[in-house]
Amino acid sequence: MSLDLTINYVDADVESLNPHWTDHALLTLVLKPDLPTPSGPGLWRANPTYVTHRNFRNKFAQMLTKLYD
Repeated sequence: MSLDLTINYVDADVESLNPHWTDHALLTLVLKPDLPTPSGPGLWRANPTYVTHRNFRNKFAQMLTKLYD
């Protein structure tokens, strides 16, 4: 994390995924939205092969629900 973002840091979490799917993990960062300038919608990239894994879809849906509730 850059020094510019460390002042906005609130929390972080790493969730391991099934090792049969990937050698990556899900990283969640919570930052305070007090940046001096407005930002656009951003860019999100996903690996489309994960949509075939029901367990991944369920965990991802739970994470999104928790984030937006």
